[in-house]
Amino acid sequence: MAYHNGVRFRASYPRPGTRKRLVMTGGTSGIGRRVVERLLIGHPDWTIILLARPSLRAQELQASADPERLMVIDADLANLRSADRACDEVIRFLDSEVIDALALNAGVQTVSHDASSADGVELAFAVNFLAHFLIVERLKGHMRCGGRIVTTSSEVHDPDAFCLMGIGRARWQDPMVLADRIRSQEHIASIVDRGEARYCASKLLNVMLARHLARELSTIGVIAFNRYRNRTRPQLAATARLEACHACVCAYPPGCSLARAIIK
Repeated sequence: MAYHNGVRFRASYPRPGTRKRLVMTGGTSGIGRRVVERLLIGHPDWTIILLARPSLRAQELQASADPERLMVIDADLANLRSADRACDEVIRFLDSEVIDALALNAGVQTVSHDASSADGVELAFAVNFLAHFLIVERLKGHMRCGGRIVTTSSEVHDPDAFCLMGIGRARWQDPMVLADRIRSQEHIASIVDRGEARYCASKLLNVMLARHLARELSTIGVIAFNRYRNRTRPQLAATARLEACHACVCAYPPGCSLARAIIK
């Protein structure tokens, strides 16, 4: 269900053909929230369907927007059943309309303990990758020909990429091991470094998913977006392999913001 000022309601779409539609995760804070605010202010032809857990931030965002421009659907990405139900809601809202852009931006990193999802899956693997895989599989058939899928990645998927902060990097493991909250990156003794490495592994999976989707969905543009791409020359030199991945998926201008990646 959607909600406005804390009150649930069944929102209706604007007149068919008058707006473009973005379905997005991770839009209540950080770069995702800036994308939502930018589209609401500067791009009146876009309607945003935000998948998010009920929270004060989500309610504040909803309260500040025209309910015909922004709707929030309850979705806990740490619970595959919840993510699946949210996709059902999206499809019901769409009716016969299509999705113009799908932005998979939500992400978590846990460095205090070996966290798991409601389904017993290592938390970073579950939220950053698995829930987004499910969302794409459920919604890709409802996308407009020529539409766009954007998944937020990071240069830290590459253990040799330059990073100003020391961060535990991942060792490749079988996905069934990466999904295990105990065995995932278990060779790393520090719980902090292990949590960071699990995050890095989830970002590698996002890049791999983007490359898979680019091959599978020939009529839809696919981007693995890295917000730090092209910021400095050392980063450019050190992330050559990531640049190659981006070229295989979809090219976009240096310094491109997430909003620009979504709306072209």
